[in-house]
Amino acid sequence: MGWMPIILAAGGTLVKGFGDYQQMNAQAKAYQSNANAVLNANQIEVARMRENGLRLAAKQRAAAGASGYTQNSLSLLAVMEDTRQQVEQDISYSRYNAEVKASQLRNQASIYKSGAGNALLSSFLIAGAKGYSAASQPQAGKEVTFSKSKGYGGYSRQEFETFL
Repeated sequence: MGWMPIILAAGGTLVKGFGDYQQMNAQAKAYQSNANAVLNANQIEVARMRENGLRLAAKQRAAAGASGYTQNSLSLLAVMEDTRQQVEQDISYSRYNAEVKASQLRNQASIYKSGAGNALLSSFLIAGAKGYSAASQPQAGKEVTFSKSKGYGGYSRQEFETFL
């Protein structure tokens, strides 16, 4: 048995580990991108909600004016203030929900990023273990014996040193 199968096995482990690393990093970037997209979409939604709130307030003023109320009527101002508060509350709920969703996506990105580093590290450790395990095994066809003439496990000193 030569060293080539050992090298190929260790190399294959490293290639797989690097592939896993790249895949997990790509997944982490996708989750982070989705988190940013959720927040950006929420900004657009908040702007739309504000615009709709302003339209509703304008309709309320127009309806009040058509029915004879003045612009400074206390009941009209109270209705408009209630509408404004409701719009702001809806905006707060929308922002909160977007932040929760973005936070969940960022957490997933963090998990994948951590997993990517772990995949790479484990591939190095496994490849090293394979190499060490193979190096610590006697070569095929060489019997390990202890003799007085060859004090290196049945190998000559030169043969023994090539294994180290």
